Amino acid sequence: MSFILKKDIDSYDHDSIIKVWDNVLPDTVASDLNKEIATSNEWSLKREHLTENDYGYLNWNNSVWGINIGGAGLPQDHPNNQLKQFRSIESNVWKKWPRIKILWNSIKKLCPQYELECSRVWALGTRTMGGSLHTDMVTKFFDEVPGITFIYYAVDEWKIEWDGATHIFNNGEILKSVLPKTNRLIAFDPRLQHKASAISRKCSTLRAVITFHARLPKEKINE
Repeated sequence: MSFILKKDIDSYDHDSIIKVWDNVLPDTVASDLNKEIATSNEWSLKREHLTENDYGYLNWNNSVWGINIGGAGLPQDHPNNQLKQFRSIESNVWKKWPRIKILWNSIKKLCPQYELECSRVWALGTRTMGGSLHTDMVTKFFDEVPGITFIYYAVDEWKIEWDGATHIFNNGEILKSVLPKTNRLIAFDPRLQHKASAISRKCSTLRAVITFHARLPKEKINE
């Protein structure tokens, strides 16, 4: 079953606010992708987003380890700018990261009704500290260029006592939480506030995720 994106952000309930798929990739592809991400020499605390827009060139450093796999822009950047920028580099991104291309193609097959287009993809890694509460899209842009956020957990194992759950909020409350799991993918509305919870000190591995910002034609919502 696909994720159903809704026009009205307040119409999501506990069952519809997030979609979870397990065993998204073949085991060997998932294992190789996790290793590629974990051992990459491109991890950095400083991420630059060089999208020219109404705000100028944007720089962001929020002390979270990341790999800018492809694309640029912050949530307040217009999605059309992000799409234009990613289209110009897309073939090079998939050539450099063929396993991430396999993952993206798998995502499109899981939501075929939306004719998804990628506007940005990156990896994030956290250890003990949690993430900050945020959204992936400014609501005013959604009617023109709606989107879906996809998060893939690039971990070889995960124990429940390590925590590190992804929390999805609406109206100031946690509506649903999902724990990391090997070869697990989640999808949710990018207008919703969300964050990663802190990881237990007992965890000795990196909580790595690969995040996609996907866009779709506005007429595809609620078909």
